[in-house]
Amino acid sequence: MGLAVAVALYPQKSAAEEFTGTEFLTWQTDAQVNYVRIAEATATIVATRTNPAEATCLDDWFASTPEATTAGTTELLETIGRNTDYHPGAVIVVALERQCGSFKG
Repeated sequence: MGLAVAVALYPQKSAAEEFTGTEFLTWQTDAQVNYVRIAEATATIVATRTNPAEATCLDDWFASTPEATTAGTTELLETIGRNTDYHPGAVIVVALERQCGSFKG
């Protein structure tokens, strides 16, 4: 994972080593949804600089319609739920790369 992605996806509170999907899942649903959507949007912005094709893919997959956003959010939240030992930001990055390719280009 590139430095720009790491910096973009790890807010201060979430940077603590003990922050995992388990803690994330204790957050209110609205906070979880906001985190996932902001992380995805940030990742797409980073991808516009590092791999424009990935940025287009992410935009099409996640933001092309309200239904796509809902489905993408649900998929990312479920992925975090299956990987609770890891930082949710890292899980999101891996899931996005599996969906659309590497941020490296």
